[in-house]
Parts: sequence; C-alpha cells; structure tokens
Amino acid sequence: MEKYSIKPRDAIHVAVALENNVTEVVSYDPDFDKIERFKRIEP
Repeated sequence: MEKYSIKPRDAIHVAVALENNVTEVVSYDPDFDKIERFKRIEP
C-alpha cells in the first residue's frame, strides 16, 4: 500500500490476484496502473 499509494481494498485485490497468477484486471480504477506487475484493462 505504501509503496504504490493505493487503497487497502485495492492492495488486497492485487495481492490475491498475483498470488493466483492473475496479472490483469478489468476496472475503471486507475490506481491499478501503479502496479508494475499488474495490467488494468478499461471496460
């Protein structure tokens, strides 16, 4: 959270996704763009 300045809920989503080898998310939330290993796809 501190490294990327994202909300706790977003951090949990990213952590669970990466733990399960999911590297993409469909979302309007630009905070996900801050994570290098994670790709946001806008609907």
